[in-house]
Amino acid sequence: MKPSYKGVTCQCDIAHRKTNICLLTGFLGAGKTTLLKELMSSFQRQRIGVIVNDFGKINVDYRLVETEGMAMAEVSNGSIFCACVKDKFVDSLIAMSQCDIDMLFIEASGLADPSNIGTILEGIRGKTGDAFYYQSALCVIDGETYLKMSKLLPALTRQVEYSDIVLVNKADRMDEDTRDGVVARVRAINPNAQVFVTTYCQFDYKAVLRVNASSRDAQETTNTPESRPVTLNLEAVHSMDYKAFNDFLKAVIPDTYRFKGFVKTLDGDFEVSAVGDCVEMQKAQKPVEKTELVAISAVGLRLYTTVTRASKAFLHEALKIL
Repeated sequence: MKPSYKGVTCQCDIAHRKTNICLLTGFLGAGKTTLLKELMSSFQRQRIGVIVNDFGKINVDYRLVETEGMAMAEVSNGSIFCACVKDKFVDSLIAMSQCDIDMLFIEASGLADPSNIGTILEGIRGKTGDAFYYQSALCVIDGETYLKMSKLLPALTRQVEYSDIVLVNKADRMDEDTRDGVVARVRAINPNAQVFVTTYCQFDYKAVLRVNASSRDAQETTNTPESRPVTLNLEAVHSMDYKAFNDFLKAVIPDTYRFKGFVKTLDGDFEVSAVGDCVEMQKAQKPVEKTELVAISAVGLRLYTTVTRASKAFLHEALKIL
């Protein structure tokens, strides 16, 4: 019997050409999910598989790109390159190797350090054979914040170092000096990468097939259980007042690297996305059963106190930490 994976019947009993792997990396909120959507659309005539990795227990990005009839897998609650969830990533890759797909897009979490990707792919060859060809790695960086954040988080430098294409995104929010400084920094880290300055990740998507993943010596990833940032998963069953929720956001966002998810309000269902002082709330594309949010802390355990106080002050403690 052909195995079913995420609702997709995999044609594992027929020979098919190698599946090209395209890895997507980039810091929290840089635009990876936007890029993934564009790539899925651009390559829609090909058979596509997708693995979406999210740092929180609630895989927000997976829900945003989930497509009926497509081979998809989600790996949540950690980085796919960390021992904490690497086994789940390996299982997903092995399952995908049994599917008749041309392209496999892997969206890593925002804090992923992909320097051991070669080791992982080589390690599963005993079970996948020659099913995969590591085609390319794309890194999306937030041009506004990269110079600052890359000094604080080593994974952001590794993401650029282990990429073949780098998108310096959010060009519409950068002045010329900032843009030139970021591009220069990227070229210093990885002089062999193709660099595109983009807005909403717009570039020639077929470029992913015109590069071959550079040969780089594998390193031990900086993603370890000890280096995991504090991540809170929040939930509310009942609809909340829209203004009160926004007041809650204003109180919490300064203490986070990233805040995202889905919220039910008395004014409707919304998708929430916040990075730094940039907060976006837009109508949800699909009905939201309950409020589910992920907050990645920039201040360690102190975020627990911030969230608890803000929930009490603005939401009558409706929002609970799971």
